[in-house]
Amino acid sequence: MSGLRRHSLPRRPAPSVLRRDQSGQTLIEVLMAALCTVIVLGGVGMLLITSQRQQQKSVNYDFAQQGAQWELDQMVAQIRS
Repeated sequence: MSGLRRHSLPRRPAPSVLRRDQSGQTLIEVLMAALCTVIVLGGVGMLLITSQRQQQKSVNYDFAQQGAQWELDQMVAQIRS
């Protein structure tokens, strides 16, 4: 038996080593990520709101133009007759 080697299981590190080696996120990192998310989503939301308002203004402008064109066509028709 002297030619055989005994394989032993790796030893578990001490608890203090485990605490130091734990990888994870700190509370500050989580809060910073949440803050960045809120800022980005707020910016996207503001863009959506602004574009919706601009689209409504464009619709109103187009409606006014169509009404003015219709009135002008009516005036031209009356003048010709």
